[in-house]
Amino acid sequence: MKTFLILIVLVLAGIAAEAQQKVEVEVSEKEMSEGLHTAFTVFIPECSPKVATKEWKKFINERSIFEFATKGTTQTFEKAILGISNLFANDKKEYSKKSLKIEEQAGNEIIAYNVVHEDISNLHLDVIAQLSAIDTGVYVSAYIKYSDSVYISELNTSEDNVNSIKEYIRQFGVETYKVVVKEQIELEEKELKRQEDILKDSERDNKKLEKSIGQYETEIDQYEYNIKVMERELEGTEERLQTFKASLRSTEKKSDEYYLVKEKVDDVEKERKRNLKSQKSNKNKIKKNQSDIKDAQNEILANQKVQEIQKEVIQKQVLRVEEFEAKLENIK
Repeated sequence: MKTFLILIVLVLAGIAAEAQQKVEVEVSEKEMSEGLHTAFTVFIPECSPKVATKEWKKFINERSIFEFATKGTTQTFEKAILGISNLFANDKKEYSKKSLKIEEQAGNEIIAYNVVHEDISNLHLDVIAQLSAIDTGVYVSAYIKYSDSVYISELNTSEDNVNSIKEYIRQFGVETYKVVVKEQIELEEKELKRQEDILKDSERDNKKLEKSIGQYETEIDQYEYNIKVMERELEGTEERLQTFKASLRSTEKKSDEYYLVKEKVDDVEKERKRNLKSQKSNKNKIKKNQSDIKDAQNEILANQKVQEIQKEVIQKQVLRVEEFEAKLENIK
């Protein structure tokens, strides 16, 4: 049983380790514009050269390599750099604060001159970043040299200082990868909002359809009322028509009274036709509204089915956003 529990713990630990987006720095000799020198290389997954360039300029301008060293280590590092520099220089120099300058050069290289942290050191370093893009991301290789052209390597720098530089470059990789994933999250959140808007539009359509059904039903009630009123009017019209026709039959033809009665008969018949036409129109309107109600009900049912599917799409998109958020959280 104890062995089984240990196996479970090991499996879970393996899954957690795999879930972490580990960013690491490799130190090796690489070719750059000034020859073969020590490179501190970090790979940033899913990153573009444009993003890497932008973030590198921002990072190198705001952060110091020495932030990642202890005060004692930094002082040792400064003394080592100063000693190396003076070995290769005819004149011993004292250093003062210079302004940071960043230039892009051919060969995908970005040079930052006078990199220093004023709270720690007055030494000035030049940092050359070389970008190399592949399908899955960007390699950023940093070459660091003193302003007298002495490149920092594992041979002329202590292990602590090399580790400090590695941590500096690794932190750049972590922060840049987080920028990449944050942009991915923004895209996924925009897609989530788009899908939610589709659902909202469909739900609004159903509310409009339900409102329309209510209006159709109200109109039907009015048309039915009109028909009942018209039926009573037709009954009265029919009685008057029969009365005038009977009077017409008993009146001498071509007499003045005949023409007067006949005119009344014609008027009542015209009224009767208008009433019948109105009656027919109300019945047709009822049929049309009933048809519109049926169409609206069918559309509501169709929309409801679409909404159920859309809710599943939204739920999947919510999970996708959460996956990217977890991805961001696991960048170490």
